[in-house]
Amino acid sequence: MRDDEAPVVLIGMKSARDAAGSRVHRLRYDAHSGKLIGQVPAAGQGGLDVGTLMHIMRGLHTDLFAGLVGGIFMGVMALLFVLANVSGLLLYAPFMNGRKFGTVRRERSARIAWLDLHNLLGIVSLAWALLMGATGAFNQLSKPLFAHWTATQVRPLALQLSAEAQGGTPSPGQWTSLDAAIHVAEQDLPGVHIGTMLMPGSQYGSPHHYLLWAAGDTPLTSRMLQPVLVDASTGKLSAIVHMPWYLRTLELSRPLHFGDYGALPLKLLWTVLDGVTVIVLVSGLWLWWDRQRRASVKR
Repeated sequence: MRDDEAPVVLIGMKSARDAAGSRVHRLRYDAHSGKLIGQVPAAGQGGLDVGTLMHIMRGLHTDLFAGLVGGIFMGVMALLFVLANVSGLLLYAPFMNGRKFGTVRRERSARIAWLDLHNLLGIVSLAWALLMGATGAFNQLSKPLFAHWTATQVRPLALQLSAEAQGGTPSPGQWTSLDAAIHVAEQDLPGVHIGTMLMPGSQYGSPHHYLLWAAGDTPLTSRMLQPVLVDASTGKLSAIVHMPWYLRTLELSRPLHFGDYGALPLKLLWTVLDGVTVIVLVSGLWLWWDRQRRASVKR
């Protein structure tokens, strides 16, 4: 797999092609020199470096390391986040009745000032928060649908083409070069680049084909994946599998959610808005806790 953010190639390796449950060990290579620059140990192995830490944080954010169940749970949380923002919008109008927009009553108690600030930050960042919640839910929905599409369309087509191929299963020494397979795919699909390459015999492809995943070369289409099957023996293009429209629609939510289609300035803006959202969430928890505390004291 090639990294779009850095000149790095990530290679995943297993102990044996057919070893059930064997762990994948990933190696990072410099794309220019071909030198090994780092390793990504399998889960539960190795020390904690920046790459491993980011992998852990991503896993916690997407599915809590609980697979499909965790992903569904996070999707439900995203929908609840959207509902919380919508209810906040409905409550904001009567709350601000008779007061100017953006009023923070600092002359009152600290709790009142925090309440006004909480409401102000929430309403200012509302559109962004709704976008994050909705696209986060779409991301979780796209994962099982994408896996189902791969298992029911891409994999069967690869096996069908493999069964129709003449001759026996080619050995690695008979494979055409991976660079040639990439060139063929990119030549037949202008405006795309190959990001992920699976070797013949992988669990998602076939014994006779390279399975190449092409993506668009623009920020908004960079996550629109398209599988391409190239015959490993002849180096000829065997098939291009087109993603269904509903998956394309869901995949468009990815760059919107991560904010990675506008380079560094948009990422910085997303970071600031993340910080604002954290302040809104923490202040909301504090206001709720303080209200419960005051109610218990009155009793």
